[in-house]
Amino acid sequence: MIVMACLGCFTSTRLDAQVIYFTDRGVQGVQRANFNCSLVTEPLIENAAILPQALAIDAASETVFWTDFNSGLVRRANLDGTGVNVIVTGLNQPTALAVDPEQGCLYISELGAARIVRVRLDGTDQQTVHSGITTFGIAFDPHERQLYWTDTTLGRIQRSDDLGTNIETAITSAGIFPIGIAIDAVNRRVVWTDFLANQIRGLDLLDGTTTIIAGAPAAISPTTLAINPTHQEVFWVNNTDGSIWSGNYDGTSINEVMISETFDPYGIGVLASPPPPLAGDMNNDGAVDGEDIAGFVEKLLEG
Repeated sequence: MIVMACLGCFTSTRLDAQVIYFTDRGVQGVQRANFNCSLVTEPLIENAAILPQALAIDAASETVFWTDFNSGLVRRANLDGTGVNVIVTGLNQPTALAVDPEQGCLYISELGAARIVRVRLDGTDQQTVHSGITTFGIAFDPHERQLYWTDTTLGRIQRSDDLGTNIETAITSAGIFPIGIAIDAVNRRVVWTDFLANQIRGLDLLDGTTTIIAGAPAAISPTTLAINPTHQEVFWVNNTDGSIWSGNYDGTSINEVMISETFDPYGIGVLASPPPPLAGDMNNDGAVDGEDIAGFVEKLLEG
């Protein structure tokens, strides 16, 4: 394990700061690593799951969520590792998580029950969104209010609205065995892992271009992944050796960022400092467009 080497590693205010969180089956909990301190790694939460699996971060509430595959639980904690508690019980092999930050909801896929459910961030108000769906990966697009999931059986990616209606196939040919998936809502990008093809793939939602971001040896049986929209960068976990790699959306700067015999990672999330405000982006959606006109008018009237 890499030892803590500098003070304040996890409280940086730099615009390029990024911390990765990952579930670790070795410590039966959650670890985090800071890229601003030569990848300092900290065992954040130990002995908090029998088989920790999926992980998701809600930056707005400063919360990390993870599943216990064997016990059928979802736990949460503050980003500093305090306040650990169980918020959902009675699940059947929970495999993936996705946060809807605007509505304060958490989506959970259950492999054993072949369904996707939605709960509040405190675990209350559980509702079944999809039934008869077997998936290892889900992601939520807050801009379009759409839920994405990988279909490993048919090698495709599907999506619906946030309530589970209007189902459609977003990507017909997503590879041999797509598993993990992540959405960059700001830059309009979908990225996913193809476990059997040893690939990290991406789709530009604006022009429909599909790219192979990485292949072997950087991607060997890749499972889950996470994105940093500020850097347009993706991180993924390789199941074969437990290594964590990163690369840009265009396939450049492919790097092995972490490997250790003491780690057994699976779920991964990235907490990145937001980019500086975009001039003219009145509604803070990451773009300057017609939807900002009302904000401009309101600002003029105030002046």
